Parts: sequence; C-alpha cells; structure tokens
Amino acid sequence: MQKNVHLRNLFILSLSFSCFYIFAQETQIPFDKAYKRTYTITRLSGDRPVIDGKLDEPLWSEQGEWTENFVQVTPNERMPSSSPTKAKLFYDEKYIYVGIIAQDDFPDKTIRFIGNRDDNSIGDLVSIAFDTYHNYWAAPEFNINAGGNKTDLVVTDKLTVNLNWNAVWDGRTHVNLQDSCWTIEMRIPFSQLRYNKETADGVWGLHIRRVIRRNNEVQNWSMIPLKNNGHVFSFGEMHGMTDLPRPRNIEFLPYAMGKLQQRPVQAGPYGARTRWSGNAGLDAKIGLSDFTLDVTINPDYGQVEQDPSVMNLTAYETFYDEKRPFFLEGKHILDFSYGSDMMFYTRRIGSAPSYKPTGIDGTTSFAEQRDVVPIIGALKLTGTNNRGFTLGIQQSVTAATSAKVTRNGVENRETVEPLTNYTVARIQKNWQGNTFLGGMFTSTNRLMDEPYLKDYLAANAIAAGIDFTQYFSNRLYYIDFKAMFSTVDGSETAITRRQRDAVHFYQRASAQDYLGVDPAQTSLSGTGGYFKLGRKGNAKFTFAETFGWLTPGFDLNDVGYLREADVLNNDTEVTFRQTNPWKIFRSNTLSLNQVNKWNFGGQNLESHLLFGSTNTFNNLYQIQLTEKYVWHRLDTRLLRGGPDMLIDPYYSTYVRFRTNTAKRVSASLLYSGEHNTNGHSSYNTISPGITLRMGNHVHLSGNFNYQWNTNALQYVGQTVDAGGDTHYLMGEMSQKTYGITLRMQVNLTPDISIQFYGSPFTSIASYSDFKRDAQTTSRQYNQRFYQFAPNEIAKAGDLYHVSENGVGYQFAVPDFTFNEFRSNLVFRWEYLPGSTLYFAWIHSLSNRKNEYVSGWRDNIDTMFDLPSTNTFMVKANFWFGM
Repeated sequence: MQKNVHLRNLFILSLSFSCFYIFAQETQIPFDKAYKRTYTITRLSGDRPVIDGKLDEPLWSEQGEWTENFVQVTPNERMPSSSPTKAKLFYDEKYIYVGIIAQDDFPDKTIRFIGNRDDNSIGDLVSIAFDTYHNYWAAPEFNINAGGNKTDLVVTDKLTVNLNWNAVWDGRTHVNLQDSCWTIEMRIPFSQLRYNKETADGVWGLHIRRVIRRNNEVQNWSMIPLKNNGHVFSFGEMHGMTDLPRPRNIEFLPYAMGKLQQRPVQAGPYGARTRWSGNAGLDAKIGLSDFTLDVTINPDYGQVEQDPSVMNLTAYETFYDEKRPFFLEGKHILDFSYGSDMMFYTRRIGSAPSYKPTGIDGTTSFAEQRDVVPIIGALKLTGTNNRGFTLGIQQSVTAATSAKVTRNGVENRETVEPLTNYTVARIQKNWQGNTFLGGMFTSTNRLMDEPYLKDYLAANAIAAGIDFTQYFSNRLYYIDFKAMFSTVDGSETAITRRQRDAVHFYQRASAQDYLGVDPAQTSLSGTGGYFKLGRKGNAKFTFAETFGWLTPGFDLNDVGYLREADVLNNDTEVTFRQTNPWKIFRSNTLSLNQVNKWNFGGQNLESHLLFGSTNTFNNLYQIQLTEKYVWHRLDTRLLRGGPDMLIDPYYSTYVRFRTNTAKRVSASLLYSGEHNTNGHSSYNTISPGITLRMGNHVHLSGNFNYQWNTNALQYVGQTVDAGGDTHYLMGEMSQKTYGITLRMQVNLTPDISIQFYGSPFTSIASYSDFKRDAQTTSRQYNQRFYQFAPNEIAKAGDLYHVSENGVGYQFAVPDFTFNEFRSNLVFRWEYLPGSTLYFAWIHSLSNRKNEYVSGWRDNIDTMFDLPSTNTFMVKANFWFGM
C-alpha cells in the first residue's frame, strides 16, 4: 500500500511537471511581441503621488495604463515569470512619476539589503532608463533596490556604464508580505534630464528592468536579448512625451572643507608634522538649450578612496582609475579610446607635479613636498541636440606651482609645475543609431619661463582623431574605424627626453635603421588607429577582424594615456555564445583569438593564440578560464632602451571561480600564471576572497593576494665601464608579494553609511645569478647573456663590483623590501537630496629599503612600526536649483 502511494505521488509530480513544461513551451512569447514594445505615458491631472513606495493613491488605479507583464531575459528568454512585474508612468510640468509592482512567489526571500549609493550589485532591484533623444546612443538610468538604495548612471549603446553621473531624484520602496509583492515609487525631475523640448513624434526610448537576485532572474518590460544588436538600440518606445516642460536647469553646489594632516617628522626645514588647511568652492550646472554647462570654481579634487598598492617593475606607466566626480560626469561623451590607450586620461589634470628639484640629498639640501597641482577652474559643455549632434568640451586650467628649496642654507622657490591649460573637445553625429561619425581634439599648453622646465617638459601637445561606425543588416554586421594624429613641440632637450622615454625608446639598437634619437628635433609627430569589421548582435557565432597601428612618433601622454608606440597589430577573434540553459549550464561563452604584432622596422614582436571561456552553472556558480600560448615574443622594453630581448615561448593561464553572489556568504578564487617553456621563469598569483552579508545593513569582504615569481632575466640597471661601453644588467629575481584587502560597509539607512577600507601590502625580492646582455636575440637561451663567474663579481656593502677581462664597473644591490598600508574610514550622510556631509580619516604608511627581509610576519611587524600619515577631513556641500 505504501509503495502504491509513492508511485501515485511520483506519477502526479511527473504529470504536473510535464503539464507545466508543455504550458511553458506554449506560452513562450513570440520575439516580435516581446521586442521593441511600446508604451504610452499619461500626462497627470489632479493630485500628485506622495513618494512613499506604497502606490495607495487613487491615480495608480484610476489613471493611465499599466505596461504589459515583463518577460524573462534570464534564465529562460521570452518566458513569462512566476513573479510577474508591471509598471505605470505619468508626467506633469516638473516630474516623471514611476510606479512598479513586483510580485514575488517567495516574498520572504526578497533580498532587501541596503547598500551604498550607486552600488546596484546587491539586493533585488528595478531600474528604468530613458533614451531621451531617441538616438540609440546613451541613456540616463535610475535604479532602486528593495532596501531603498538608489543608483543613477548613464549607460551607452555599447553597454559601457558611468556610475558617477549623479542626479537629484526621489525613490522609495515598500514591502507588502501580505500581498506577496514589493512596490516602488520614483519621482524624476525633468531638470535632471536633457532632452529635446520640441519633438514631432513625442517618442523616447524606454527600458524597465527587474532583477531577482536569489536565482539571478532578469526581467524586461521590453526584452533586450542577451545576444543583442546594441543595448540602447534595443530599448522599447515610450509615446506621448509631448508638451514637455522647459526647466531652467540651473543648479548650484557650494562646498566647504577642512583638513588636518599629520605627517612623519622629516629632516630639514620642511618636515613639519601637522598641517591645517581649508577650502571652499562652487560647482554649477546651467542649461543652455540642449546642452549643459558645468562650471567649477576652486574645485576640491581630493579623493577619499585611495589608489591600490602596486609594485611595478616594468618600463610601463601604472594606470589608475579616475575617482573625482567632476571628471567622471559626462565621461562617456569624452571617451575616445583604443584598447587601454585613450586620448583623454583625466588623471593628468591636477596630479602630482611633473618636475622634482635636483640635487636634493636630505642632508644639506631639502625640498618642500607638493602632492597635487591646484586646479584654478574648469568648465564642461555637454549635450545632444535634436539633429543628432553630441558635443562635449572641457576646459581646465591648473596653477603654476612652486616648492620651497633650501641648498646649503640658502632658500629659494622653484616652479615644479607651470601654468597649464588643457582643452578637450568631442563631437559625434548619429544617424538613426546605424551610422556614427565623430571627432576628438585635445591640447595641452604650458606657460614656461624657467629654462630647466623648458628642458624637461614639452611646451605644447596637440592630438586629433576621427571615428566612424557603420552597422548593416539590422546591426548584425559592422565596420569600426578610428584614426588619430598627435604632435608635441618643445626645446631640443625636452623632445630628446621624449624620444628616449619608455613609450618610444628611439635609442634602441634595433631601431637605428628607421629611428634613432635626433637631438636637434623640436617636435615629435605620429598617427595611430585601427580598422575593424565584424559580426555581432543576435547571433550565436560572432567574429571580428582588427588591424591597428601606432607609429613611432605617436604620443598622447600630456593629457591622454599611451602605453607604447611603434606597433602594428592584427587581431582575429571568433566567439560562440550560448545564452539558454542546457544540462548543468545556464550560459556559456567561448572565444578564440589569434594576435600578431610587429614594429615599423618589420620585426615580429609577438604572436599568440588565446582561448577564453566563461561558464555560468544552474546554481549560479561561475568559472572563467583564459589560456594563452605565446610562441614568439621580442621584448623591446625589457632592457629600457637597450637591445631587444627574445623571450622563449610561454603559457599564460587565468582562472576565476566564484559562488552565487546572491547568498549571504559567497566566495571567489582567482589564479593567474605564466610559465616559460624553458623552465627559467614563472609568475604565479593566487587570490581567494570571501564576502559576508550580515542582515540588511552590514556587508563585509576580504581578499588575500599572494604572488610568487621567478624571473631569470629581470632588468637590474645599466652601467658604463671604464672603456665607455654600456652594459645592460640582469639577474634572477625571486619575488614574493602579499596583500590583503578588507572592506566593510554599514548602511544605517539608504542615506547614511559608514565605510572602511584597509590594505596591508608587502613585496620582497632577492637577486642572484647576475648577467649582462650578449646576443640578446639568439635562439639559444644561454647565448642571450653573459653570466658572471663567481670570481668576476663581489658584493661590498650596497654595491656589486664586477671585473671582467680587466675592465671594472659596479652597480647597486637590487634587493628590496617594500611595505605599505593604506586605509580610510568614511562617514557619509545625504542629509537632503543632492546635499552631503562627509567625515573621513585617511591613514597611510609606506617604506622601501634596498635589502631583503624574508617572511611576511617579520614585514608585518615592521610595517606597523613605520611612521604614518593621518588625514582627517570634514566636507559639506549643499545642492539647490532654480
């Protein structure tokens, strides 16, 4: 009898599942019914809603129309959801009102975590985005999660996101367990949006999204397929946007700031421990027809969030992300990039001074330390008009900056940064989202009177570019083209320095037949760009073919970022995307790249094959794998302008695994490694991490990073022997790096938060088996260098002495130990919409010494005994509009 009951229950369960499966298959929404939906907004009459998230005013039930029910994007594209969603929109002479009902078949499992402002990665959420110009290029987006945390951003058609665009708007949520739903109300001022005041059709692009975190279900009102032809291009349409208001669009944000800084006491007259400072300034936004003018007077560009610790042993410049709000706003408009290179790198403006006074030994000569160059003022004009023209212009002026210098008891002032003007301009024309034509212009102009600055810095730098994109066959195929030109002028000494820097290295022996340093030159010019064609969009298989170039004289680094010049490259890429669940997988992406690089001397610099795979499982675990095999590489930067070095073939591996991030506890593990086939060099990094969500208010994360590297050909330096010959020195470096990153955020309410960041960092290295350059491009590894015999090299104090065939020279001991700890504690209170009060404590300490101290424990003990710098800051701003 018991067996029959089990069989009956199993039959009923199987029948129910089969019926549900058949029903689900039959109710899949046809593509043309789910894609490019339309909605008609209603102009509000009568009472306005109170923004409390409850949707209990009569207008929500008596006026306007609800959208069609949302459809799934993941996990099952175009299927209805068991937790349906619908939305309703109104507008009046000042605001757009949004009401959303989010049903949930498991309402007690709705994740209501309260995160930081502009963190939309945690908690169930809804978002709404408007393509206000209906030109398929960029859209302001407003997010709010179930805990009430707000995020505003600008998303582009290529799905790049600028989270640092900030608007002043209201949004509230309400969880109704009795009705198994949570509801949302938003009030978005027209003054925060830029749009055409007069339109013939009254159509905006509209995108409304919901995310259910526990199973990572994503719903859209109008579906944007995962394999789409463009993000903003795929928006639905909102009709009825006629008779729109004409807000004055005038906003002011004055601020006041006080800072106390305590530094370690230093020798000399400029080693004062305590420094007080204060500042006040004003940011303003002024609407000018279709454009917005941002003006800042005496801006505060101090960043509360610190840059991560980095040990860079290469010839390349370290790239740091921008964190200052003024430069981040409108970033998508002023973007003109080529891979990691870009025409506008905002960290150039207001950075540390370029020049350091010479002859400072800390014993008889001393110099005042200047951390940043003051910015006198800046303005930015951005916007799009009704003819599809997008314009962005930024003008910034930094002050002439001087430092006190004392030599042998005599004090003077030396200019360490001249008065500098930076101009950046961008224009783009859009034809119905299928054709884009644009241009970019940048200039850097320095006013220099001091001869030593003229010999150190370029006087003027200009760059210009043009870009063109054309889509075909409903955006399934495309061509993409960029071309740039740059010219830099200055004194003969300054341009010689530019030819010899790490971006160019004109002094390379292998480049003498087509380059070579010309000490008489007073300018440097070049071009760069790429041509790309491919297939993407709503297709499983995509491909791209790219040819790019950067001529030897190309240079962007006065206001842009360029890693290296003198490169030709060809990149062939094929990608397979499976976005529907199958077997144990929810989605898969597989890609294959083959890349070749040359320089303008015709030398093959690199050839490699890369395989990449990203897999998401049904339990929302994810694993990412990248495997690269480099069978040829000629390193033109390893010896810092010396001979090129042939690198033996090597494998490069990257693996990243993470668990379901919607869980209260999630974990990740990253490994990256590089291993030469000759066994002489290897690089390894392992980084486990854990994230803990405590209740709805506390979020903790920790990440440990450990690197162990062995490089048999690590650059040490160069020296000139008594006979005048230059030797490029290398050694076998054994390096270990340890780092921990700890983050804590406590969100008392969506508007009040406390954040902590702390990161101890240690890197240690010892060198052995010293050698100098020989036949550096030989196919035989041992012929590329000459290794010193034990009787040819001896250590004495901080120097190694070499005696080779009766010729002697010396170099400094390269061993090092670097310890650094950076942390900050920030209290943030948005006491009124757009108005914020900050309290911050920034703590840092660092030390580098030229000796090897083994073991992390000894270094940790030493680290926290180092003298530290503490900065205490309070800042308040107040937003008001007219």
